[in-house]
Amino acid sequence: MGHIRLLIDENEELTIEALTNLFELLSNKTVGENVFPTMWKGFSREQVQQLMQCIYGRSAVSVDWRRLVLCLSQPYPLPSSQDLLTALSSMRSTLDGRNNKMITREEYMSVPIWLDERADEDRNARLKPFFFELFKDNSCDTLDYMNMLLLLCSSPDGQEGFFKALSIIKGEPITSSSDTDIALSELQKVINFGATESVPSHESIQEIYDRVGGGGGEKGEDSISTLPLSSLIQDTSLLRLINACNQYHLPDVVSVVIPRPPSMEPRLPTSE
Repeated sequence: MGHIRLLIDENEELTIEALTNLFELLSNKTVGENVFPTMWKGFSREQVQQLMQCIYGRSAVSVDWRRLVLCLSQPYPLPSSQDLLTALSSMRSTLDGRNNKMITREEYMSVPIWLDERADEDRNARLKPFFFELFKDNSCDTLDYMNMLLLLCSSPDGQEGFFKALSIIKGEPITSSSDTDIALSELQKVINFGATESVPSHESIQEIYDRVGGGGGEKGEDSISTLPLSSLIQDTSLLRLINACNQYHLPDVVSVVIPRPPSMEPRLPTSE
């Protein structure tokens, strides 16, 4: 992981072209020695482009490289909404009144999370420190736990991943059938986090709230800021927005790009 971080100069976001070129370089069987697992090597340019499109969509420009590594690290235990909320609460409790979202490596490793419950296998035991290496701020060796948890919301079912993220922002378990009030600001945070493509919509989120709630005006007076999810989820424009949030979709990129026998399990990148 350290090799990859050095090559990207610590930027969380890169252009899709830069990330494509970097991956193609590292997948070279000579250049990527001791950096990439064997099954990641020898990709053609076409395969790399297919991989990027599978993860980031067709029109992505600026992308978060960590999503690529996360996708290629499958399989790993996917957290439920409750797993994520429990981890969020535990990480917040380690801050001892500090008003930020950064925790140290020592604090992170001391917090029990869903991965600890599945650490009976060697690979699962290595996932927790691996995730710290993946999501940390290298300049101070600390972790923005909110960003990490939101990135780990991704699911093979993108809509499920979206509601996991909404659960974190809201602070309570939420599914598409939940009957709870959702603030416009909460929904905006989930939709905007990690977005790599512009979401096609003829309406802003505020306009959707105003229309569904029967409020708003020509100058924006009395705009609606909170609505029950049960009302929002019936709106086709909002559903289109949710389904377009591909940052919460965890594609099975390995089988798409490099079909393999079930016995071949991807290896985590090294942390050196």
